[in-house]
Amino acid sequence: MAEIAELLNEIQSNTLVNSAVLISGKPDNFIVGADITWLQTIPDAEAGYQIAKEGHKILDLIANSKKPIVAAIHGPCLGGGLEVTYL
Repeated sequence: MAEIAELLNEIQSNTLVNSAVLISGKPDNFIVGADITWLQTIPDAEAGYQIAKEGHKILDLIANSKKPIVAAIHGPCLGGGLEVTYL
């Protein structure tokens, strides 16, 4: 998530960038939600809260962007993918 936040901040500060397109590196979907196996590794509620808070910061960066950011959706798009595309 830190890498995504860094890239979104770069989009805003780089005068050579006029807009951005979010794409998935997955061959058969855009974003289909959280990895349940990974979620099971979160040790406690506080850690889960911090992860959710970081996710919301990323969504805020997209929603409050001064430059257009669009999503190129291919295949299924669920969960967090819908949140990203709704912004």
